[in-house]
Amino acid sequence: MEEIKTLLQSYGQAFDDKDAVAISTKYTMPCAISDADGALVFSEGAALIEKFDRNCKRLTEQGHQYSEFVISEIRQLGRNVAKVDVGWRVYFSDMSSEFRCLYIMHKTDLGWRIFSAQLYAEAHSKG
Repeated sequence: MEEIKTLLQSYGQAFDDKDAVAISTKYTMPCAISDADGALVFSEGAALIEKFDRNCKRLTEQGHQYSEFVISEIRQLGRNVAKVDVGWRVYFSDMSSEFRCLYIMHKTDLGWRIFSAQLYAEAHSKG
């Protein structure tokens, strides 16, 4: 599933670049995200960009440097649907933070895109 790995690489890079528009292009419309902002459903791209713009500003304020990921599992749930479990480590100026995300991805005319993202804790932040 090289296409999914490539999507996640560009997704992580978009966060590292703090580019809300680039992040949002990795999602289908509609989509659902459950993270520190709550469980949210988006049916318009502008609302998704606004959400990620706030997230990017918060990351900048927290001293975000870069992120890394490891794919734990990719499981096909049908011809054009996959479940992807990913471990993320985000580096800040003075610490790092680890969490996991369960993605449901759909293959679209544009390639694989995120339909839903469910963040969950994996480990304690490292100082």
